[in-house]
Amino acid sequence: MVVRLKRNHAEFSVHLMMNNYYTLIYLAQELDAILQQAVFFQAVTHRKNMLDLFFESPNKSEIKLSFSAVSVKTALFSDPRTSVRKSNTTSFFDSLRGEKVLHIDIANSDRILTLHFETKSIVFAIYGSRPNAFLCDDTKILDSFKNPSVWIGQNRPESRKPIAESLFNVNGRLKKKIQRAFPLFPREFIDDVILNYALDSDNLEKTERVFTTVIDQLKTKPSPRILSDGRFTIISSDFLPDNQAEGFQNCNDAIRVAFFTEIKENRFSKQKLELLNRTDKFIKRYEELVNAGDYAWKSLERAEKYEQYGNLLMTRAHEQIKGEESITLENFYDENNPVTIGLNPLEDLATNAQSYFDKKKKSESSYDYAIKISEESKPKLEELHRIRSLIHEAADLDQLNKIAEGFRENELFASNQKTTENQQKPYKIGSLGKYEIWIGKNAKSNDALLRDANKDDIWFHIRDTTGSHLLLRMNKEAAEPDIKLLETVAGWAAWLSKSKGSQLSPVVYVRRKFVRKPKDAPAGTAIYEKEKVLLVSPKKPPF
Repeated sequence: MVVRLKRNHAEFSVHLMMNNYYTLIYLAQELDAILQQAVFFQAVTHRKNMLDLFFESPNKSEIKLSFSAVSVKTALFSDPRTSVRKSNTTSFFDSLRGEKVLHIDIANSDRILTLHFETKSIVFAIYGSRPNAFLCDDTKILDSFKNPSVWIGQNRPESRKPIAESLFNVNGRLKKKIQRAFPLFPREFIDDVILNYALDSDNLEKTERVFTTVIDQLKTKPSPRILSDGRFTIISSDFLPDNQAEGFQNCNDAIRVAFFTEIKENRFSKQKLELLNRTDKFIKRYEELVNAGDYAWKSLERAEKYEQYGNLLMTRAHEQIKGEESITLENFYDENNPVTIGLNPLEDLATNAQSYFDKKKKSESSYDYAIKISEESKPKLEELHRIRSLIHEAADLDQLNKIAEGFRENELFASNQKTTENQQKPYKIGSLGKYEIWIGKNAKSNDALLRDANKDDIWFHIRDTTGSHLLLRMNKEAAEPDIKLLETVAGWAAWLSKSKGSQLSPVVYVRRKFVRKPKDAPAGTAIYEKEKVLLVSPKKPPF
């Protein structure tokens, strides 16, 4: 697991001790107490690499176990927020439904935590770059949270006890010696202990004594804490002092808080970066507008030149000169030095003179406009610089929200509000009467459309061939729309399919709650039931 920290205004990451072997020893004990005799009824994912397992306890309350299968933020914890998402989920381990948890244990000297049921087990492999959860029998993997096609049928994960070497026999830097001598010790805290005890390679006896003592504490008396820099540890303050650390009664609660703090911090960092980039674009635009005033004098120079050209041409306007592309005249504005003036060969000199007078007016208008915009932009640019400074100093999402609220009239945030959620969606959004229509753009877009829909929305798709998914948003209305409206949307679905060239095409429509995506199916795949069919002529959507 990783958290984003700030130290000397620089962002960096540190690995937490969540998936360390010593932490998992106590986590297994805590989860065993929570899940004893609980009945498994569902395992779902609604977010990439996140698996939620739901149980019913003997007293009929719900229990949720959450597993993050991301190598840099692996986490396993019980979460009191137990509401089961009814839609937009993919289910796992259905064959385990109804079985009781007998006990939970951890492998000998390895980060493999197992939930033992009546006939099967769920094995959490909480190590390496590919953490995973497996449904197993006594010897084989029956199903897998990630990459089931790779793992099903493989041997059940077995523990691999690390080999410890003598601290005195390892060559290299002190940290390397410690890693080899104490392979289960959390590597992210080795430097802290070395620094705290001023350890060095010249006194390996002291180093061995210190690390042996710390490991004894890890084995016998864990101290779950989140340090002031955001790291989670079970090393006590005796060995890792931090007066601002937050202490917890158990590992499970500390892991849960650390995990969601990291998620929130990531969301904050992303929003802050996006807002800073957006502010920089606005600043650049207003800097250009302000600077345009500095160059406005060029418009006045052009206006003066055009007026002179017009007056010079008018001195010869009585002559019937036409068909020339230029004329050279004595310039009485410049000591009668000759000047060549471009002409429209289709017009006479008087008409060409009037063209230059018109250009003079346009140049003067450009000057006035540039000065006006420059003056109006200066206070806006100053405010944007103030906003950027506040955003840069913001420490959390609440502060970003307060900035947006305090400057809600600023174009930066007003424009952001106008960038509606619809424009950010991966599918097209239009309207038909009082109804909103969604149209998938590709396979992934079709999946997103299905995922974002409400259960009573009406889903359309060409029958027996490929095409875009369409959705008629019902706004929780139970009554079915007029048949003519349904036929219109069906016609659009026919147009956006391989049946586009047919005179009549069959289009199925059905409430979203009767449509689902099979587990591990390719993007854009959907299975439906209780459908109705309309035979319609393909018609191009108006949006």
